[in-house]
Amino acid sequence: MVEEIIWKQEGNKIYFNYNNTEIYWIMPEDYKLENTHIDLLHLAEILLLSPFEGYKHLTEKYKNTFSRKFGEKNSLSFSTGVDSTAAMLLLPNDTILSYHYRDYPSRIDHSNAMRFIKYLKSNNRDVLVIPSNHEKIRTFNGLHEGFSTDFACLVHLVLLADYLNLKSISTGMVLESAYLKFGNCYQNFNKTEYYLKFKELFEKCGLYLNYPTAGLSEIITNNIVNNSEYKDLAYSCLRAFNGCKECYKCYRKQLLNGNILPMNRETDIFISKRPPKMAVSIIYACQKSNLFLPQLEEYMDMDLNFLERYYNPYLSLNNPETSITLINRLNKYGIKPMSLDEENKLREINII
Repeated sequence: MVEEIIWKQEGNKIYFNYNNTEIYWIMPEDYKLENTHIDLLHLAEILLLSPFEGYKHLTEKYKNTFSRKFGEKNSLSFSTGVDSTAAMLLLPNDTILSYHYRDYPSRIDHSNAMRFIKYLKSNNRDVLVIPSNHEKIRTFNGLHEGFSTDFACLVHLVLLADYLNLKSISTGMVLESAYLKFGNCYQNFNKTEYYLKFKELFEKCGLYLNYPTAGLSEIITNNIVNNSEYKDLAYSCLRAFNGCKECYKCYRKQLLNGNILPMNRETDIFISKRPPKMAVSIIYACQKSNLFLPQLEEYMDMDLNFLERYYNPYLSLNNPETSITLINRLNKYGIKPMSLDEENKLREINII
């Protein structure tokens, strides 16, 4: 099991040692580790290390320490992608935005993100950029670099929660990830062990974990952004400036806009699988673009128009105050809830 984690601060850099490596974050100049509640450090450890050191072990280790009180402000882990931008547009205007910056050479190209953030700042919308190397943790365990858990993308905001007086952290998870496992098969996300255990864990640390886009398909988040001033700034692909145009994410997102890219190797692999990855999104996009892909021929008669409306049960994933804002913003954008019949169609999705 993991040795005792010792957190340290040098200047505005905070870090702990893991696998003989400094895992660090570059914080605002006036950030003080000593003013950060121990719960937040323990929560960060769980989100980063639990796949390798044992979730049960770490939560049992810290279960009697949780005592942080809720703050007063909302925040969003802002990736600058389409789904994250839609989440920003649906949340209150004073929501604090913070961008995790992978702080070492890799395939990630931050130029799109920095251009978008510069634009927001020029329009009086601040974005905290927090450089870190924590995505290296996976490589110590024989895996590709990346987030250790789905919520490791929130760790910078967890560590900033007292500094920013936070009561909530939001993520841009969409319907295809929440209610359709891998975009293919329905699950009642509200009752999953995954949702319930992290909801409890975050709330013990004085933080609501909000999901402003979890009941919205990629189709809806794409439309929200396309009808905003950020249409040409939000890119979900971080492999190249303006998107690499050679990955599955680029292919799918462009197709949703009616732009048909040449078939690339990654897309061919993902749509040739059974079930295809993110099947409902790519099938819907092909239908709307009148694009025939032989790999998806057997699915092309599916009725997926309900993806143009939001799944009402998702609102209860958010704290009540946030839910009210979401309803008002969805109405503003003319986005309606699914009918009961459409909700049933969603629950029947099981693409194999």
